[in-house]
Amino acid sequence: MTVNDKGVPSNADGSSRLSVSIAKGITSILETDVAAKSAGQTSGSQFELINIAYIEETFLKLNHIYPGHWDIQRLGNNNRACISNFEQYSHLLDLSAIAKSNPALAAALGNDYTITQDIIIARPPYSDEEINALELLVDDTV
Repeated sequence: MTVNDKGVPSNADGSSRLSVSIAKGITSILETDVAAKSAGQTSGSQFELINIAYIEETFLKLNHIYPGHWDIQRLGNNNRACISNFEQYSHLLDLSAIAKSNPALAAALGNDYTITQDIIIARPPYSDEEINALELLVDDTV
């Protein structure tokens, strides 16, 4: 959070006196310094980094409740293809390609409908060997 040179906090609606007043109260409690507001993409990127650090610090401590290997990744907005590597989103790259080749479909769907997650928490698939560690449960037929 920043406060600009006019005393308006970055979390305030500058055109609303009430919003500015509430935001000033928050910045006072947080002892926020006056600083230039970061560009949207810069602050968004910083926010992602803060969130991924928080998730790594907290979520992974729950391994006794949710055991196993967890993969926490920051995908960011520039990595659309990567989201299609996850099964529940695998169709999105195909849908995007179809829409690009069909203007009528693209118009019906809208210009930009693909999902781009900033951060994902995933569990990689277990190998057959891991699943079969105690007894044979899966093979080439199951």
